[in-house]
Amino acid sequence: MRPPRFDESLDFGDGGAFSLWRSVGWASSPASPIGRFGGVLTPGQRRELASAADGAAADGSRSWPIRPDSPVDRLWVVGGEATLGIHDQPEGPWGALALTLRALLHDLTASPVAALALEAADGPHLVHLGPQELPLDLTALTVEAVHWRAGDSLGQWKSDLHEDVAGGSPVRAGTGWRLALPFSHGFALQPGDRVSTRVGVGVGDGDRWVRAALFDAGEEAGTGVDDS
Repeated sequence: MRPPRFDESLDFGDGGAFSLWRSVGWASSPASPIGRFGGVLTPGQRRELASAADGAAADGSRSWPIRPDSPVDRLWVVGGEATLGIHDQPEGPWGALALTLRALLHDLTASPVAALALEAADGPHLVHLGPQELPLDLTALTVEAVHWRAGDSLGQWKSDLHEDVAGGSPVRAGTGWRLALPFSHGFALQPGDRVSTRVGVGVGDGDRWVRAALFDAGEEAGTGVDDS
């Protein structure tokens, strides 16, 4: 699957309120659900964020060289802004702010509004999270698996599933929505092997459709038998 463009945003308002949009699960480590999230920061999160933001503002606007193939982090505070590659960790106040925000990019997905998670146990499933509906374009649905042994990739499997799942039609996923994904990768697993899974799907965000992707690193196999 061609990796989708990173499209992640995290905004803060008065009283510690936050609004988070995620479209690429592996834009954080560990990977997270995707979709829309929102709520209020805990007092501890507010203190940590305020301290990091104050330090960055006092340092003034900054930018760092970015590799041509790297997605870009853009950070804004009252009094300054910074740009850096998503894997870069510069020293100083902006580096501290980047570290804080990257952690929140994952941790705040614990408060879903209209979101989608990938559950890989007992075969992969897409699961709706949150109280609001999330539009999904299943005509863009794909699944990819990679067979890992001792850190080496032994094989890959990919399927375009839109013809097999719900007729490839758009849906509005709501409370309780769950979709099992065919997963006939055929890997001959041995103890200690691992199968990572990546699922691509179209997600509605207001008046636009976003190409989104979810990821699961997989667990080590405990048996040499693969019943997939």
